[in-house]
Amino acid sequence: MTVSGLVPTQVVIVRGSNQTTRAGTALATHVVVRVLGPNIVPMVGIPVAVTHTAGEVSLRWTIGTTAGATTALIQVCTLDPVTISAAGTP
Repeated sequence: MTVSGLVPTQVVIVRGSNQTTRAGTALATHVVVRVLGPNIVPMVGIPVAVTHTAGEVSLRWTIGTTAGATTALIQVCTLDPVTISAAGTP
């Protein structure tokens, strides 16, 4: 069951955080976050790039060209952002 028209209550990381790749290249696994509404029901149509019927957003992240730790913030509406982490190797 999915719900639309309600206010999102949570954004969770499904997969893709804490990966390592060569600096300047895309991570091997897409980053996926899920937008949830009341009662932990997946929501669709929420502005976060593209969502599908599981209320998830999938994106390909190419990290910067400098080796080291890097982070990205995913924010939905007025919710606290979730942080995705990755590391680039030389």
